[in-house]
Amino acid sequence: MNIDIDKIAKSDTPQEVLDVYRRVKRFFVDDPDRRTWKEIREKNWKAAYPLDTEKEGIWTEDEKAAMVKKGQIPIGVNDLAKGVQGSCAVVTSKSPGLNFSPIGESDLYVSELLKRGWDYVNSRNGGPITYFDWVKECKLSGLGLLEAKHDPSKGIFGKIVINTIDPTTYYFDKKSTLRDHSDVNFGKAHLVTKKYALETYDGLTEDDLIFNEISPDEADKEATDDYKFGKDNYALSEGKQADLPAENKDETEENVWEIEDWELAKVKELWLMIQSQEKPGEFDRKIFKTYAEIEEAGWSVDKAKNIALRETRGVIQDPMTGEPVQIMDTVQAVIWPRRVEKRIQRIIVGKKLISKEENPLGVDGDGEPILPIIALSHDATLSGYPTGPVTRAYEISRSRNKRRMQSIYVVSRNIEAPIVMSAGCKWVKDEEHGDWIQVSKDSPFPPNRLVPGTTSAELVNMEQRDKEDISDEFDMSDVIRGKIPAGQTNMAGRTVLALQEMVGVMSQPFTLSVESAMERLGKSVASLMIKIWPKSMWLRLIEPGEMGTWQPDQDKQVGPDGQPVQPEPSEIQQKWMDAIARIMGEDGKEPISMIDIDIKIIAGSTQPTNRMMKKSEAMEMVKAGIYTPEIALEYVDDPLRDKAIESLKQQQQMAMQQEMMKQAQKGAGQ
Repeated sequence: MNIDIDKIAKSDTPQEVLDVYRRVKRFFVDDPDRRTWKEIREKNWKAAYPLDTEKEGIWTEDEKAAMVKKGQIPIGVNDLAKGVQGSCAVVTSKSPGLNFSPIGESDLYVSELLKRGWDYVNSRNGGPITYFDWVKECKLSGLGLLEAKHDPSKGIFGKIVINTIDPTTYYFDKKSTLRDHSDVNFGKAHLVTKKYALETYDGLTEDDLIFNEISPDEADKEATDDYKFGKDNYALSEGKQADLPAENKDETEENVWEIEDWELAKVKELWLMIQSQEKPGEFDRKIFKTYAEIEEAGWSVDKAKNIALRETRGVIQDPMTGEPVQIMDTVQAVIWPRRVEKRIQRIIVGKKLISKEENPLGVDGDGEPILPIIALSHDATLSGYPTGPVTRAYEISRSRNKRRMQSIYVVSRNIEAPIVMSAGCKWVKDEEHGDWIQVSKDSPFPPNRLVPGTTSAELVNMEQRDKEDISDEFDMSDVIRGKIPAGQTNMAGRTVLALQEMVGVMSQPFTLSVESAMERLGKSVASLMIKIWPKSMWLRLIEPGEMGTWQPDQDKQVGPDGQPVQPEPSEIQQKWMDAIARIMGEDGKEPISMIDIDIKIIAGSTQPTNRMMKKSEAMEMVKAGIYTPEIALEYVDDPLRDKAIESLKQQQQMAMQQEMMKQAQKGAGQ
């Protein structure tokens, strides 16, 4: 794989396309650390998930041949796959729960719509299965990637897709100090066929895949019969069109670069902060690049360039005559110079810039660009490329399998172990009665067969220690695996919960990384929903019976008698419609943006719980009067807890009504 920058520079390639190719060459093609990481990733995948166990796995073909020559069986106990499976399942056993909270307002219905939209998109994209594959790649290679994007080819309005990305197509600047690489340039690059490129991108021509300049090396290669055109791996070369491969080569030979580059740029902006008339204490924001643009918009800037003023005309009704009267009002705004980060997305095929967009998914509440590619790094290294537990457990797994083979070898040898006898003894062949040993009178000891000694036991102990070390690398103790530790058959439930919690503390840093990445994914999905979904999609999230009945808990009211006050259905319906209008920007409302939304993941929402142990503990707390039944149901994470809590509330209401009726009857009797 090669990129000839000189050749690209001598052609008519636009400068910004050339800059992208320079990044791809530096971070993707020529980086030796990336090649090392890629080789380790391939080795880990083949060791944990071999397709052909004769050629792949933890042993090479040469190692297997040497083992067979020594009389050992080259077996492979696959602890790596089980370790990956268990450690991934612990983190992704449940669908992640996200809370969407609008900032600066109490619009709980907008929050509920966004949450339901997330749940809908999450369920349509495989949910935990997708996240399992994402974390699985992170365990194997140290780097897992997710992408949230809009696929217009699916459904009437398209589909928001969440899928994993092959990390070998991903590049980034190794100077990054953040797990999500949000502080550096990054992107995706891979080779595609000419046919795919021309069919996928409208307006792309063969000229866009041809570079004018031919390097001397390629000119020499043209004379050879076996020259493979396009092997420069970035475009076809002019002058070879008459000798292009057959049509089937265009369909199968991948020789054209398809690049999605995300450049990090820092630009200066002037934020005009205007006091909101509708929401006292809050500000509306307008963004300009220069002071001249502010003045062109009708503002006057003071000498200190801190304040901007604008006169506006308004109409009020004269209280005496009732006639409309025009008034002049002066609006004051604060100028806030800022240097902000921008993400510039460029799609490049061959030498053509297909598209260019700045912050396509907007910015979040902190002003940071929202990114569709979600990187999950396991453990950082000094090289800049991450590593994971499989890399560390690889050699331990080899050691364990070596001990297992040695144990088998020793046992098999002991079954037909040699007979030890002194020099004065000799074998006598007797076809009638069977061979026997003639022992000399001065023999220092009688002949005996060599029995297994402590070597076998030591090998077993060494193998067991290797197995425990592998479990430690994946933070998968016996308790987490559902096994009771040796000698602890009568372990109390509280002890099990305590041990599980302790193991959870060991894996907490990685769990926090996963949950932080899920928050970033939630931002990407929410941005796509707001940007793409029509009104009908938001209406589909509301069940027919909920349009006039559903209320958030914070919005429910209780009457003097302690009973919930049923709201008017028309009021509930109006709140739903106002929330949708807020999202869509209807009825003169400003469309909601991601800068107005805060997203938080529900703590521990991706991790499993030991419900049986928690139920036992919760029941004890209820008996002691510490927990109410409702709190106990919340604690045990029961799948039917919402229905159970609702049933408890209904029972309590019925009991209160019966008690009130009894009191009323007693009063009437008196």
